[in-house]
Amino acid sequence: MKKILIFDENSYFRQAVRQLLLAKGTIPQSILEAGNKAELENILATTNVDTLLLSPVGSQTNIQDSFILIRECLKHCRRLSIDLWLMVEQATDFYHQLCCSHPHYKGVISKRQPLEQLSYYIFNTLKEELSWKSPPKGTLSYRESQILLDVLCGDSSNRLTIRYGIQSKTISAHKLNALAKLGLKNISDIFKRMKGVQELPVKGELIGVY
Repeated sequence: MKKILIFDENSYFRQAVRQLLLAKGTIPQSILEAGNKAELENILATTNVDTLLLSPVGSQTNIQDSFILIRECLKHCRRLSIDLWLMVEQATDFYHQLCCSHPHYKGVISKRQPLEQLSYYIFNTLKEELSWKSPPKGTLSYRESQILLDVLCGDSSNRLTIRYGIQSKTISAHKLNALAKLGLKNISDIFKRMKGVQELPVKGELIGVY
């Protein structure tokens, strides 16, 4: 039986997604829910989840929590072949780029779509991988995405030098290359984009499913 895990802090949204899946589903499936980080990690560590629908957490003043959760989520997956979908308020391209290091990452679903569209996308993404409307220009390498996630989580260059066994200038090069591929100049631009303070150029489609 296919196991689907829905993670969102909002219990009403979790229930809405559950009902959409149950209403549209034609095959038996087990739908699990998690409303906080502890529940999420526990389920991922003890259950062979097939598909994870993940809403990154984080308030306007602490967007860093979103990236920490994504990184921890990728570490705790018991099943390496788990399909990962992000459900976000703003489906910006760097979400895709930062998570593409996960081998079975599928894409981003915009939570601002009407329920019927949301239902269509969620249901169909569990069956088949949707093709890109606008392919990304310059996909991040595994090391680039990992280092950028670590920096977003607050890790210093010295700590990353020890963790990866490479020089600090190499760390900086990976970070700068990753930002350039995302169409950004520095780390603060990501947080500005998340908070809606400044409109920045991003590559790819901004609305719909990635």
